[in-house]
Amino acid sequence: MKSPVFKVGMVFADVVELRKALTAYSIRNRV
Repeated sequence: MKSPVFKVGMVFADVVELRKALTAYSIRNRV
């Protein structure tokens, strides 16, 4: 998951996937 793109209504397989995506996103975009 290099640069996840978030869209309204996205569904993640589980909380772990969601956390990975959020972590990758925050690192990439320095949120």
